[in-house]
Amino acid sequence: MNIRINAQGFALTTGIADNVYERLAWAFRRFAEEIVAVDVYLKDINGPKGGADKQASVRVQLRNRTTVYVETVRDNLYAAMGDVSRRAKRAVKRSIKKETQAARGQEWRFRNGFEPVADR
Repeated sequence: MNIRINAQGFALTTGIADNVYERLAWAFRRFAEEIVAVDVYLKDINGPKGGADKQASVRVQLRNRTTVYVETVRDNLYAAMGDVSRRAKRAVKRSIKKETQAARGQEWRFRNGFEPVADR
């Protein structure tokens, strides 16, 4: 699994980078075989003004060519990373489950002699 981090509006420290790698590696540990690449975008929206202005976005490219994109805005960058990693994990799990169920349904139909029906 390839994780790339892009920071905009602030300097990316090793502490932030380590936190991002740890959270995403932990969140996606079950799906490492299915994930091709993970892009993380961290942004300080308001600059030094303060407030809920830390944006964290995660784009996950899956092996089946599906892309999952999740984004959140919080007042703390670490809280934003926590939220976005949990949401991305759920979205990836849902996408993989959806693909697996569709494949199993297709397999069942062919195994039991049902022919695919052409769209009308």
